[in-house]
Amino acid sequence: AEALYQLGWFDRAVAEWKRLAERKEPHDIAVFRLRDDAFNRRDWESAAKWQERVIARQPDESRHWERLARIYWYMDHLPEALWAVEQAIKVDSVPVTAFYMKAETLYLMKNYDGAKQAYEDIVSRNPNSLRALEGLVYAQEAQRDVAGARATMRRMERLIKPFGGNASPYLKIHDARLLAEQGWFNSALRALGPLAKERRPAIPVLLYHGLTRFERGE
Repeated sequence: AEALYQLGWFDRAVAEWKRLAERKEPHDIAVFRLRDDAFNRRDWESAAKWQERVIARQPDESRHWERLARIYWYMDHLPEALWAVEQAIKVDSVPVTAFYMKAETLYLMKNYDGAKQAYEDIVSRNPNSLRALEGLVYAQEAQRDVAGARATMRRMERLIKPFGGNASPYLKIHDARLLAEQGWFNSALRALGPLAKERRPAIPVLLYHGLTRFERGE
């Protein structure tokens, strides 16, 4: 079935996986691959159905709940995504991925109080998490807590400085935008001033994409 799928004979591959998945003792890999195929086709309803089958077989794997939450994201079913993420945390509270997903889901739901609390929970677990602090900035901004957002930015800068790094120019631009939105235009210009003087070496970045001649594939 794997070979058939890679050759582009998708229907034959899917038929073989379905045969294995519908056995009295279903083949776990076949169920995974049927989920992946639905995911590749953007058939989110089917992807969710197969992922639920995966969870039924392995309910104590937090990564399976996280995958279901991500499918719900694509379906724009945010309450269901939040529920799935909370199940992932309930199953295993050690991996941090689900905590980020919870905060991001709450933010997408415009529950900014909940998102702020979720990001603060991550920061309490890992005070050096720049990703969580950046999310906290956006949650504070959405709450119109400009002072809090700028204070969090300064915290990010303090984390980076001891390692000889400079704050991201995007962080400085974001700071200037917050100042400008408050009507503090001169302060915003001063915040942007150092960026105009910086001369950073250009670093080429190569981005690779997998190409296929088939309508779906990996």
